[in-house]
Amino acid sequence: MNDAFFTQPSAVPVCSITVMPERVQVPAIPGASILESLVSAGVPVRAGCGGHRTCGRCAVRLLAGEVEGGAGAGLGRRGDDWILACAARPRTDIVVEVPPSARIVPVQGTEVGDACADPCADTATVLAFRGWEVRPPVFVVPGPVPPPSRENPLADAERVQQLCLEHGFRCGVPGLAPLRTLPSQLRTAEWRVDAVLADVGGGAWVLDGVVGCGCARSWYGVAVDVGTTAIAASLVSLSDLQVVAGATAPNGQAAYGDDVITRIIASERPDGAGRLQAAVRETVNACIRHACRTAGVSGDSVRAVVFSGNTTMMHLLYGIPAGWLRREPYVPAAREMPVVRARELGIDIHPESPVRAVPSVASYVGGDIVAGVLAVGMDRREDVAVLMDVGTNGEIAVGNRDYLVAAACSAGPAFEGSGVSCGMRATAGAIEDVSIDEKGVITLRVIGGGRPAGVCGSGLIALPVELLHAGVMDRAGFFATVPPEHPLNTRFRVNAAGERVFVLAPAAETVSGEDIVVSEADIAAVLRAKGAMFHGLHTVLRSLDISFDRIATIFLAGGFGSYLDVAKAIALGMVPDIPVERYVVAGNTSLAGARLYLASDGARAAAADIAARTTVVELSSDPDYLSGYAASVFIPHTDLSLFPTAASRVKSCRGIP
Repeated sequence: MNDAFFTQPSAVPVCSITVMPERVQVPAIPGASILESLVSAGVPVRAGCGGHRTCGRCAVRLLAGEVEGGAGAGLGRRGDDWILACAARPRTDIVVEVPPSARIVPVQGTEVGDACADPCADTATVLAFRGWEVRPPVFVVPGPVPPPSRENPLADAERVQQLCLEHGFRCGVPGLAPLRTLPSQLRTAEWRVDAVLADVGGGAWVLDGVVGCGCARSWYGVAVDVGTTAIAASLVSLSDLQVVAGATAPNGQAAYGDDVITRIIASERPDGAGRLQAAVRETVNACIRHACRTAGVSGDSVRAVVFSGNTTMMHLLYGIPAGWLRREPYVPAAREMPVVRARELGIDIHPESPVRAVPSVASYVGGDIVAGVLAVGMDRREDVAVLMDVGTNGEIAVGNRDYLVAAACSAGPAFEGSGVSCGMRATAGAIEDVSIDEKGVITLRVIGGGRPAGVCGSGLIALPVELLHAGVMDRAGFFATVPPEHPLNTRFRVNAAGERVFVLAPAAETVSGEDIVVSEADIAAVLRAKGAMFHGLHTVLRSLDISFDRIATIFLAGGFGSYLDVAKAIALGMVPDIPVERYVVAGNTSLAGARLYLASDGARAAAADIAARTTVVELSSDPDYLSGYAASVFIPHTDLSLFPTAASRVKSCRGIP
């Protein structure tokens, strides 16, 4: 770790950093790296390795000025004008160009309803089907409040409490903010007000009073999936549970590392926990603001938030020390976060609104897998089902209404479109699928149509399969020596770092005007990720003595949602070779489960039950997992008997059987 990234320098800047091509000028913090100065000034820059100077993700081009340091293994064979932002410190005013590969893209809107496949697409329908009462965490106790008199001189707050008690709700004294406005509210409205309460589980607190008894109110809640790589939010109407807007953005913590371990380490540095909490909070707030703006809703009308995410993300979001999560015996500070007010976490909605988090199972099996099981209804099924949440932290659940077993594996960020040369999230402009015919003609399917801007997880799953079947790559992911007459020969080039790359889309056909390429290192990252997911599932099933053919349904969850070609995922060796009819591409089940958790105390009770009765298989200490993982990083696997369908199309380019 580059300790300077977490130094506490003096507040007086001695020089400036001009960021191109925007020509934005930010102050350079004395003694700090370029990366720290840019991140502190709100210029989002990736740092996948967290400042170890190895990943090269934060590489920038020095256009003018002098720096101290800047070299690192991550630079490869780039030109002399390239430096690592995490390793370089300005000595004079400098000008740097931050390339697209180093940038964290801004928040984007999402299509309403484009969150999860049936059976969990519509929250109200799911609640009705499962017999759960609609009960959002914010509700109204109808007034009026009886006015005071000499005979009944109760304090204003006590009058509101008494009103609530008469309707069966015991609540404490209103918080300071609503208490300050309560006297004028009551008297201006001549005591004709309703009380707005927040259900906090076993009790309630007063949010505020609403002038006009029985008047219609438009309140909203927000469900948020806090992913390691990306954050997604749904703005939900609490009156009919419809999603009115959505937003997604890269997790701002990407400036501190790609994976949870790197971020935990970063959080243990001086002021690190505060920095990481601020980074994720700012991304969450940006998503909420974007969704509210899209729907024409004020932030003050948002009265509840539910977070779903892995255990590390919840610790960092709530500002809880996360260091013990990476040390034996890997125990979290809490599996269930307390219900807090929005102002306590700095969430930009009504400050007294209740904030909840879906409970976690263990250090590396979080609330996202609990929410996923809840969303797809695995805990209510009779047959054996599997949920595979494909992301930076791959999580797997196996079971039914009688048992649930889960495991987590470090898949890396490749499936999230991060950590690869031209990767991006599954948004407009992303290559979602690739096919290569027998004549070498490449067909790309781009989300939203038009020119491609990069390649997302589903495209990265399809590409190795197509290259293998075309005979230009072997099962280990190495490019073959392609003869000049081969139709794909012109697609192979050597980049500035001396690596052979495959040109997926030439510059003349892309948004940026630059080639979209995939290197052998990119392919290796995909194979490691798919190997971790497959062998993780294989290990869990073996521990239960369950064969692949006993699985009735496999739910595939992840950011690439409906873009995944299941047949190609099987051919790659990422998922079992069972009939494709048994697969359901379920989208963001963590977000769908968070919406259920927001809408019903029945769903909240079910989630608590799922978390309590899920058994965890610790893959990191399982000798079978560690010994068998290497066999899974080939296409589709070293043991072709596990993939009879895929094996029939396997070709060998370099003699690997």
